[in-house]
Amino acid sequence: MALSVDVYKSIAYGDCTNGGISGKHDDLIVVNCDGPIELDNDNLHKAVKLEKGHGRSAILVPVYPPKNMV
Repeated sequence: MALSVDVYKSIAYGDCTNGGISGKHDDLIVVNCDGPIELDNDNLHKAVKLEKGHGRSAILVPVYPPKNMV
């Protein structure tokens, strides 16, 4: 089970993702959180893990990164 999340984007600030996966999608599926979504072949490209970042921040890491991100 996984959790579907919407990605907020601001036109005023532009892309603040530093080239991350949230800059490429309007919604993502967090696979290490409980939720009602089943991961299947159609949405593998949106699969991310929520991990601890620097300090008190959190980051989303692609589970199956595209070849150009590896």
